[in-house]
Order: sequence, then structure tokens, then C-alpha cells
Amino acid sequence: MILNQIAVDFSKLLGAYVGCFALASVLAGRLFFEEAIAPSAWLGLAIILVGSSII
Repeated sequence: MILNQIAVDFSKLLGAYVGCFALASVLAGRLFFEEAIAPSAWLGLAIILVGSSII
């Protein structure tokens, strides 16, 4: 993956992975399985993405 090529420490890399996997799982549920995503899940995803961008 592209993230493995970047020279960063483990905690920053882990934060990026968590953000990517959270986004991918919510979008996969919405697009492929046609799930109705609750507003609280979108809010939680936003908090995760903000947290992973801060790390």
C-alpha cells in the first residue's frame, strides 16, 4: 500500500489505517449492501477521520 512507503512512525501509520478502514467500511455498507447509515454513524465516522488526521 501507499501508506507503507511513507516514512512515518507506527502511531501515525496506525491512525491513517484506522481512518481508511472506517471510511471504507461505512462506504461499502452504503454502496454495496444498500444499508441505511444512521446519522450517528456518520458523526462517528467524522470524529474518527478528524482524529486520524490529527495524529
